[in-house]
Amino acid sequence: MIPLHPKHLEALYDCLREFPPFKRWKLPPAEEVHFSVTRAKDRFGSYCKKENGHHITASSESVGHFYTLSRLVAHEMIHLAQEVAGVSSSSQHNADFKRRAALVAKVHGFDPKEL
Repeated sequence: MIPLHPKHLEALYDCLREFPPFKRWKLPPAEEVHFSVTRAKDRFGSYCKKENGHHITASSESVGHFYTLSRLVAHEMIHLAQEVAGVSSSSQHNADFKRRAALVAKVHGFDPKEL
């Protein structure tokens, strides 16, 4: 089991941001995103846009391995990319999300059904 700290989320975000397809999506630098760790048992993590910026969280109760954390950060980055592109909707995993997830999965070797 890996320990989780907001700096780990930030480091993964910065790393993934340098690779396709994230690099093309004009995502904000990590300094403009708030990262936090929760103890939520009902979710792996989340993304939300608040008045003070973008927020990505991961749950220390649900994430214990590097692969799971990297997949989670990639998943939340897709939501953030949708927000930046203005294509987010009340249906969290709409057609745009699924298209982006398939691309991320192909490039990074994730199972698209897990994203």
